Amino acid sequence: MPHANYEVELSLRSLELVRYDFTLDDTTNLTRLDRTLHTSLDKFGFFAVTCSIESLTKIIEKVREENTEWLRRDNKVQRYYRGFDLSDPPFVDAQYEMVLLHPEHFLPH
Repeated sequence: MPHANYEVELSLRSLELVRYDFTLDDTTNLTRLDRTLHTSLDKFGFFAVTCSIESLTKIIEKVREENTEWLRRDNKVQRYYRGFDLSDPPFVDAQYEMVLLHPEHFLPH
């Protein structure tokens, strides 16, 4: 599993979604959950935590705006850095949902 963690970290860094020193164990990536929920999430993959549809829609709109800006510049020779302000909505007020990946484990037989 450590190799998989490294691959995920490397991928996130190469996409410039996280800082160069980010790790999956970084405090920015940790969520305080009940121990059994952490086990179900980390070890067994029973569920995932993701942004709500409403939050994702707002974030997608921000990404589209940035993509439009990138296309407008038309200077693909130089590196363009996204201008997301992570201290403003929709980033600071994002809502999250728990998605069951294996609902059969949670439903009565």
